[in-house]
Amino acid sequence: FDYTITQRQTIHILAEIEGKSPRQFNMSSVREKATRLLEGVSAPFVLVAIQECERMNIITSTITNSVNQLQLCLNGQLRFNDVLERLSFALAENRIPDAWTKVAWPSNKTALNWFFDLEARVEQLTLWEERFELPLPLWFALCAPIAFLNAVKVTSARKDCIMFDDAVIETHVVAPLDSIHVYERPDKGAFIRGLFCSGAKWGNFEEKYIEDKVVCAGNLVESTELFSEMPIIYLKAGRSQPPSSEIYMCPVYLTRNRQNDIFTARLILTVPTPVVEDEDQEERRPISPSVLANFILRSVALLVETD
Repeated sequence: FDYTITQRQTIHILAEIEGKSPRQFNMSSVREKATRLLEGVSAPFVLVAIQECERMNIITSTITNSVNQLQLCLNGQLRFNDVLERLSFALAENRIPDAWTKVAWPSNKTALNWFFDLEARVEQLTLWEERFELPLPLWFALCAPIAFLNAVKVTSARKDCIMFDDAVIETHVVAPLDSIHVYERPDKGAFIRGLFCSGAKWGNFEEKYIEDKVVCAGNLVESTELFSEMPIIYLKAGRSQPPSSEIYMCPVYLTRNRQNDIFTARLILTVPTPVVEDEDQEERRPISPSVLANFILRSVALLVETD
């Protein structure tokens, strides 16, 4: 085993990330700014933002400490131990070190791409934490996405008088040509971006419907593409509905490994209501159950990252 080559590769990776360590959030300042907002209607989202800042601080401090120790070892100022050797070997192979993934999120990215992804996450969180206004739309790259989904359920279920235990997450895909609506804060729920469809894609955008004043469009269609980016999605709480041949219950995963789904997205197979109702318009024919069966057989899923 050539330790010289490993050392050179490790030094190369460290040089790429040197001086780019993401900022630490001042939690005293964060909590002070949040205090007056914790009694408002947006309190669940404010709590999620605080928790994301706390988790991100743990991640960035872990990275900074381990990189500093590794640099001392490479400079001959500190003796290597098993932990630092594993860190060095992982970076030499451009893999995410186990010490980092233990405090972060599952990922199949290379170490460098993961680090750049981390920088982008911190940038979004910085903007969110500044005024505790939910980004429009929010990039669904969170340390704890389930906590965010629970906040969506709490805030929108209150307005519709739905018990939390009876509420489920509804997913409505925003019409791309009407994306101006995305920048008008919804009365309930939230807009998200950054999901990818595996095994199918979103199409038929000419078919539109209205959901809480948000113009939504399209439906799930077959595709030969391995992955396709989903348009912006409007998340809100709704009452649990019985299974339907017009709805595909699509699992959402963090990675293409498809382990531990985050939630189930209700993706429509046909647009339920046209924007303009025409009394002379023929009644829609029910969709064939075979269409739903085809998506089930194709194991269609949504992913947060496709690496």
